[in-house]
Amino acid sequence: MNLFQFKESIHLRMFKIIGTCLVLITLTHLTNGQVTLSESKAAKDKAVRHILSKREFNHGWDGGHTIRVVTGLQLAEDGWYKDNTTILESASVRQRDAEILSVFAKDPNLLKTAPEVISEWVNSIISTCQDPAKFHGVNLIDILKKKLDTIPSGATRHAAQTVAVSLALCNAGVQVPNSAIVKINNDMKPNKGLCNFCIEGSSLTILAMQCIKAQQPDNKLINGINTRQIAYLKGKQNDDGGFGTTVATTLAIEAANVVGTQTLPINVAKALAWVMKDQDKEGGFGSLLTTALAAPMFIGRSILDVKNVKCKKEPPTLSPPSGKMNIKLVIEDAIYAQRSIESRIEASSGANLLKVLKDESDKHPKSFMFTTKNGLIETVNLVEPEPKNGWSWQTLKEIGSKKEVTTQSLENIKPKNNDKYILRFGKSL
Repeated sequence: MNLFQFKESIHLRMFKIIGTCLVLITLTHLTNGQVTLSESKAAKDKAVRHILSKREFNHGWDGGHTIRVVTGLQLAEDGWYKDNTTILESASVRQRDAEILSVFAKDPNLLKTAPEVISEWVNSIISTCQDPAKFHGVNLIDILKKKLDTIPSGATRHAAQTVAVSLALCNAGVQVPNSAIVKINNDMKPNKGLCNFCIEGSSLTILAMQCIKAQQPDNKLINGINTRQIAYLKGKQNDDGGFGTTVATTLAIEAANVVGTQTLPINVAKALAWVMKDQDKEGGFGSLLTTALAAPMFIGRSILDVKNVKCKKEPPTLSPPSGKMNIKLVIEDAIYAQRSIESRIEASSGANLLKVLKDESDKHPKSFMFTTKNGLIETVNLVEPEPKNGWSWQTLKEIGSKKEVTTQSLENIKPKNNDKYILRFGKSL
């Protein structure tokens, strides 16, 4: 071995050692159930890249998976496809439509097509801002309603079909019949012992009830159904953080995100870490469908969000009325919910940040509330600081790609039009 080869060998060893250390540090981090927002987003981005790398020459995905993959991409990217603005994405959506319509060639009345499959079609169509009641001349909503009446009672697997159909109808803005809710109440009763797919079924039921509850707030059966599913799920998390499979764990996380961890007391961070350890170096989670299901979960989204996807071209930013300014406000929870919510506030020109926040809280007291201490944010939406963990609220200003922590009193901060402020809960930056 000459001197050059010796040096090259030493460098390779050093790289291997450094790489091994980084892997060990990452595994230790995940094993302890510590997942940051940036890590969660990185896992989502990696999953999306993996999904896109598997696209076929027809711009769809092998095995008839285009329908569910498009839904996953729309949720994960908040509008991967937008109003035919890009050729490749538009081609994938057309391929999805073709795959749905091809079923009619074999089964014109959809007598042999399972109701949960049609539910997946409806959710996917909604996610691309199309009307499932006017899908290439076919009213899929009417078909789904008729399918609902054909689902038998008396078994959990049939109840899961009813849940899937009810959720799709609710996502479409259609009133879910009380008969369907009664059927779910009677049949969706997971066993305490071995129960195949009960974790998945209970999690989806919680998501469905969240949607239906917004439609029918006075329906007393909904709370009873939710209580039963939550009671089952909360004791099913394993010591390692998972719920047995990646699919089951993903759905359990989504259920907890929707109702909150106070209602469904599971360790979401530990569950996230468990799922992330299953991601391979290409970004996948085994099957393409599992990857498409997991990707949106990493940014706090679920099938409930199909109706909120931004797949329309956003109109140009409008100038605020005279004497007004537009402020972007982000509430970011890096600990509990592991997600951020952005909104636009119209405020009086020249108002300080405290005045802007107070006015917004007065307009929407149930969705935005805060307290201050010594001129700084202390609590937001009842989430209090936890000094023993080093968790507190901070105010940041986003300038370009940078975020700067502001230590001034809110009264001394004078926002300008289109400024962006972030109220962040987590460890101090």
